[in-house]
Amino acid sequence: MGEISKFDQNYEKSQQVKNVVDGKSLNLKGDPTNNNALYTDATVSSSSLPTGAATSAKQLADNHQVTVSNPTADPETGLATSAKQLLDGHNVTVDNANGSPVPTNEIQATGINGGDVSVGTTQVEMAFTGATKSIMIQSKVSNTGSIWIGLIGVTNVGGNAFTQLSPGQSVSIDLNDASAAIYAISDVVSQTVYKAAIT
Repeated sequence: MGEISKFDQNYEKSQQVKNVVDGKSLNLKGDPTNNNALYTDATVSSSSLPTGAATSAKQLADNHQVTVSNPTADPETGLATSAKQLLDGHNVTVDNANGSPVPTNEIQATGINGGDVSVGTTQVEMAFTGATKSIMIQSKVSNTGSIWIGLIGVTNVGGNAFTQLSPGQSVSIDLNDASAAIYAISDVVSQTVYKAAIT
């Protein structure tokens, strides 16, 4: 009823609206001098919060410090602890106990050789100087036929071949050709391939 006293009943443009809330009459009065603010003589009551709702009594104070404790005295085996962590700036040494070289994915090259080879309808060996570690063979871009690459006995219909190259295509193989020589053959005469080997 405090707000209703602020409203002058004599305002000519005031309107009174009657509504029903919970079966009770609700009087709303609009004040045209105050952006048509509505006033009511209804009594608004508060309702109880549901169980578990956050209240000021359950909130932490400003700047509250939270401590996380470990309820178990003995952490599980293998978990990282401060005792198992390296100090800043610690150097790690890898010890090769048996003295054998540490394997790597890189090919340690000492040389490279190769060149162009004329290939026709008869197989031609891709010969290299020294023991090869990796070889590459490319069909010349201007070739008009296919090139088949394979072991001895390769044919120009794909027999004993492990790949077929169209003009401009290439193949690379990590291989020591001393134990398995590589040959090339074409279905067209006077074709050219480029060969290269890392030794």
